[in-house]
Amino acid sequence: HLGWSVARALRAGASAEAVADTTRAQPLLYATQLGIVAALAEQGIRPTLVLGHSVGEVAAAQVAGLLSPAGAARLVAQRSRHQG
Repeated sequence: HLGWSVARALRAGASAEAVADTTRAQPLLYATQLGIVAALAEQGIRPTLVLGHSVGEVAAAQVAGLLSPAGAARLVAQRSRHQG
């Protein structure tokens, strides 16, 4: 949806320029938030309540099961494009 790989960007490390650009920062934040949830789940820690602000609301909605991963990814891509 973005024309670039979020996973590749995270592996490479996000530059100050990348995080200053909303079209890049928002997808990177979303992926990082989901990564934290996944890492906690591997330790048996699962949320009973999720909250979010800005793009965190999309991550929270996905974790709560209100959005599918594909739907959430599309939403983040469109939201980031419009904010940019």
